[in-house]
Amino acid sequence: MSSTCGVTMKNLYTYCFILIWVFVHDVKAQNARSHLETRGRQIDLEVHECDVIIAGGSTASLGAAVAAARAGRVNGYKVCLTEPTDWLGGQLTSSAVSAIDFGKFNRYWWFQSTTFQSMMDSLGTGNPGRCWVSTKCYLPMDLINGWINKTISSFTNLHVFYNTVIKSSRSNGTLLYAVHAIQRTPKQGVQQWSSLLSSTISDWYSYNESTLFTKQLREFSRADGKPPVVIDATEFGDVLAVSGAGFRQGVETPMENSNTTDEKCGQRFTIPFYIKVDQNTSGTENVSSVGQGTYSLDGKSWGVIWSYRRSKGVAAGDINEAHMGEVSNENWSKGNDFWDTYILVPVASATAQVDNWRGGVNVKALQQAESRSYGWYHFYKNQAPEFLRPFLRLGCSSIVGTKTCLAKVPYIRDTRRSIGLDMFMLRKSDIDLPVSKSSGTSSYDPTISKPLKSTQYSTRFADSIALGDYVADVHGLADCKWPSYINNYHTVPFHIPFRSLTNRQFGNLLVAGKTMAQTFMANAATRTHPTEFVTGEAAGTAAILMLKNEYSSKEMYSHVDDLQTELKRFMPIFWDEPRHVSVVSDIFG
Repeated sequence: MSSTCGVTMKNLYTYCFILIWVFVHDVKAQNARSHLETRGRQIDLEVHECDVIIAGGSTASLGAAVAAARAGRVNGYKVCLTEPTDWLGGQLTSSAVSAIDFGKFNRYWWFQSTTFQSMMDSLGTGNPGRCWVSTKCYLPMDLINGWINKTISSFTNLHVFYNTVIKSSRSNGTLLYAVHAIQRTPKQGVQQWSSLLSSTISDWYSYNESTLFTKQLREFSRADGKPPVVIDATEFGDVLAVSGAGFRQGVETPMENSNTTDEKCGQRFTIPFYIKVDQNTSGTENVSSVGQGTYSLDGKSWGVIWSYRRSKGVAAGDINEAHMGEVSNENWSKGNDFWDTYILVPVASATAQVDNWRGGVNVKALQQAESRSYGWYHFYKNQAPEFLRPFLRLGCSSIVGTKTCLAKVPYIRDTRRSIGLDMFMLRKSDIDLPVSKSSGTSSYDPTISKPLKSTQYSTRFADSIALGDYVADVHGLADCKWPSYINNYHTVPFHIPFRSLTNRQFGNLLVAGKTMAQTFMANAATRTHPTEFVTGEAAGTAAILMLKNEYSSKEMYSHVDDLQTELKRFMPIFWDEPRHVSVVSDIFG
């Protein structure tokens, strides 16, 4: 059949389809541009086609990116990862918490994911730092230049956008369709890490070009117009905030199962740094010695604090002495923990800035924390044996990656948290008691009998997707009135359910790491490197299954056994079902 002018009906349909496609995409781009123009912004919009959008910055985001790229490469799913700094890894690297917080059991390979084990093995045998807080302390640069960069570059379907922060989102109220972000590029001659974060973070989130950076606004969305799967694995809960998804922050009060929180009372944050013993004592260190607050060795010897988180040790000598060439990571509760103010602004203030999102961060607190870290450096150095003091220097660009000699971003212990499907929140009460009680559990030796028994682990959620093992470690702010239940820090090895990765409002929004649907006290136990990483792996794997099957998170929950089957290829998800073989040569499936 043909129409007038000799155009076939088939060609006419094709022509009309192309016109509609061009119109829709042009309108989408024009709307984005006009939205910027109404604010007087002169930044071009670049649209990037992504099936999975990972808003990153945390250790969880690294796990999510690897898992999503691995699971999605056969079907050609494109994974986009935003990273606020130029180092992936969160507290593994950019936050400079380079001492792995293993619990009692998850230090053993049979309770780890093969991916996390591979990353740890890349640091070599033994403990590079000879520290005593962990069985694995290291220099961040070794992880960045080794396993992380090598692994990320092996996935052609994974696109990383460094120096990029989340700015806004587009949704219909139940599904997210796009995420907008600002990527900054240092201008010629500018070294972005020569300035303190407190003086530049507002610039990161600004549309406008500055004396330091050019800016590019990027939209991440699917090519076919369908909703992508979005994972909020940020350190500030950016997507939760800008999307209007709803979140909690601070401690639940008066009870853990309360729906109310004290939003100004949360965990202290820390800006870690490194001290090296250097033969080269020339030059002066131009860092403030004013400090912030008081400092204390807390009854410990100087050497015990030196070896506490030592990142590079020498093979010989007393373990609690500093030796030439060593590097120590400074993250000390009575030292550079910032006790005074929460890093997150109140909920009302965060809501007020959603139309021009700036991270919802208390910049003044950030500035004071920087001063506190420098003050701790001077205090701690002056407590050293006198003969050693001239050789103690800050570890800067070659160690922590900045000229300020402080971590690129702070180590935050809690953030804005999702509210899960059907209001689900993982609670401390889910992880602090064993399923069954019996005497003699303390004599259990995991190196002999690998599966745990029900007397050793907590609630065995049917939808478990990851394992965790750490005490509920609270570094509480000084002036808060803490509920009485906060005094119980005890946990037993626990399971993390899929529902912790969900959001009640958006069916295509997942969360991982500190943004999970969990209470303040549950987060105090899940915020460690291994647990964050595997929750990211679970979220990344779930994202691909949701795309393949066109599932919402609720539908994924109904088919969680499919997710569990896929996850078991790379990680244990039940404490009584450990892995039976060590890491395979190809962790990429």
